Amino acid sequence: MGIAELSMRVAMPVPDELQAFYLTIGSLHCRTAHLYALPELLGSFHGVPTTYGVANSLGIIDMIRLRWGNRRFEFDPAEGYIKQAEVDALNAAYICIGRYMPDDEESARYVYFDQQGNFGTIFYRQDASDELYADDLLPMLATSPANQTLSEIILDAMRAAVRLYRDDEDDDE
Repeated sequence: MGIAELSMRVAMPVPDELQAFYLTIGSLHCRTAHLYALPELLGSFHGVPTTYGVANSLGIIDMIRLRWGNRRFEFDPAEGYIKQAEVDALNAAYICIGRYMPDDEESARYVYFDQQGNFGTIFYRQDASDELYADDLLPMLATSPANQTLSEIILDAMRAAVRLYRDDEDDDE
């Protein structure tokens, strides 16, 4: 299982920076951030369950749903909030490689790369799905907003972790 298999499975090239990350660091796990290891991502295609279940794909919508036990109604076309064609297009165009929590455990920034090899994040809070759909997902169907490097995103995730850690320390005093 390796980078070539990931590229084949997601039907797009794996960005050079992500390849370097996998070959040198491998993954990132802390209380508030999780960039998946390559075996974790590929395990989805082999039916290996995660803490939250089994992913349908590594696409951005399926990975957000997975984090919520595959039970978020707003990402289920049968519920009428999003069309199946939109789910399919978003999943095909944006591959999720992890997430970090900038505020609390009810929200996360999902880290993805697009077909051009650019990185970005999308913010999802369980109580703000209407804004996510209108402000982020619909525009993402037309053009990719990804304009960051993976290094910039990792730095943002670490800054968020430090802020949350400091907030926890302040609460303990």
